[in-house]
Amino acid sequence: LHSSFQSDCKAGCFTCVVINVASEPEHAEETACSLQFGERMTAVRNVATLVAGTDVGQERARVAALVETLRSKLRNLEGAGAAGGFVEGARSTERALLTENMEKHRVARQRCELLSVEVAEAVSGSERRANLEKRAAEAHFH
Repeated sequence: LHSSFQSDCKAGCFTCVVINVASEPEHAEETACSLQFGERMTAVRNVATLVAGTDVGQERARVAALVETLRSKLRNLEGAGAAGGFVEGARSTERALLTENMEKHRVARQRCELLSVEVAEAVSGSERRANLEKRAAEAHFH
């Protein structure tokens, strides 16, 4: 069944629906559903939408102004001492300890991710085992 219909859209849009059906009895229910779907599709109406373009020059100017505003805010933060890194004169041991702690944190985070996977696999394995035992018990009583 091939159904094609034109909407009342002034732009002349149309929708085409192709439905494949089977003549075998074992596919009767699926074929009936497909034909009902095709019938419902005849009610579809297309509506054309005009998308207005954007003036690239205006967009570029807007982005440039935003970048300048953000740079100004960054300069103000840096001037107030909110810049990243260590303060001038920080001891080298502070830097070394921070680097070491960051590495420990990274390793611990990876280990947590691995443990999460192992727990999920263990849980799903025990659920499968429980389901198999339940089925075996049900089969034994029947």
